[in-house]
Amino acid sequence: MRNTVIVWFGLASLVLSASGVLADDLNPPPWRHADRTTFQAWEFGADDATAPEDGFTMPPNEPLPAFPKAEPYAFITGGTWIDDPDDTARQGVWSLTTDPTSSWMNLFISNYSGGAEKKVWLQLTWMANPKPFPVVPDGAPAVSVQPGFSPTPVPLSLISEQDLGDEWFHSTYLVTLEPNPEFEMFIISGDIMIDEVVVDTICPEPGTLMLLCVGIPLALKRKRKARN
Repeated sequence: MRNTVIVWFGLASLVLSASGVLADDLNPPPWRHADRTTFQAWEFGADDATAPEDGFTMPPNEPLPAFPKAEPYAFITGGTWIDDPDDTARQGVWSLTTDPTSSWMNLFISNYSGGAEKKVWLQLTWMANPKPFPVVPDGAPAVSVQPGFSPTPVPLSLISEQDLGDEWFHSTYLVTLEPNPEFEMFIISGDIMIDEVVVDTICPEPGTLMLLCVGIPLALKRKRKARN
C-alpha cells in the first residue's frame, strides 16, 4: 500500500509540474492519465464549438452510454463567437450575456460505468463582459452540473482562481457526483467571455478513493504555495 501511495504522489507531481499543450491548462488534477479517467478541452478557435479540440476520452474496450451521445461535446445557446475581441490579446472567444437576452454554454461528458461516485475538475479561462466590468465575484461565471436525468443543477465549488492579467481570470472548480451518473451536462453562464474550458473526470474504483482524498488536498496545497 505504501508503494502505491508513493507512485500516486509521484504521478501527481509529474502532472502538476508538466505544462500541457493547452494555453491555459494551468491547474490539472492529480489523477490525469490514471485508470478510469477522461480529459477534454475546448479552445474555441472556430465558431463550431461542438467537438473538443484536445484530450482523450475512454479506451475502445470501455462501454459508453448510447444516450444522448457517447463522445463529449459542447453547444452554446444565444452566445456570440468573437474571432478577435477588442482590447485583448486572445483570439476565438465565446461571449455570453444575461441581459437583455440570456445565453449559456453546455458541456456533455459521458462516464465510465459503475463506481460509487465521479469527480469532475473543470478549468475555465474567462473575462467579465461587457467592459467596464463589475468587480469579481459580481462578474464571475456561474458553473453548475445536471447529473444524468436529474432536473436539479448542482453548483461546482470554486477551489482556485488566478489573475492572468489584462482582466482575464483562470478558475478551477471541483464537484463530486454521488452516485456515479451515466452522463452529466455542465452549464456555464454569466456576463462573461470564455476563452478555454478544460474538463477532467475520474470514476474511481473503491480502492482508489482514499488516494484521491489525500491527493487532491495535496495538489491544492502545492498550488497555494506556488501562488505565494
